[in-house]
Amino acid sequence: MTLAILDFGTNTFNLLIAVRKDRSFEILHASKQPVKLGRGGIQMNRIAPDAFERGFIAIQNHLETIREYDVDEIRAFATSAIRNATNGNQFVDAVKQRFGIRVRVIPGDREAELIYKGVRQAVPL
Repeated sequence: MTLAILDFGTNTFNLLIAVRKDRSFEILHASKQPVKLGRGGIQMNRIAPDAFERGFIAIQNHLETIREYDVDEIRAFATSAIRNATNGNQFVDAVKQRFGIRVRVIPGDREAELIYKGVRQAVPL
């Protein structure tokens, strides 16, 4: 099974494409698209319209990459900027409507846990 993971962060939208091999994954592709969702509105707990558009462009670019692989499933996750913005749900809804991608907004404690696990796996502690 080949899986594409989209991570919608505050500054970058990340893409990871991996194929399941036995009990692990082999990474086929990893890339980042700068977005800066916070620019122009995050101080007011809002995602500005131009930030919405930067996000949509990044998603479109990632989808072009995803099409180059035989991806079975796309999973998308959003973190603090989208979670904390008063119009974050509007962004999530727009992504579903425009691209057919369901975005899961990760709670803050779960985000911290995933960051910890990632660092722990990457760096011997």
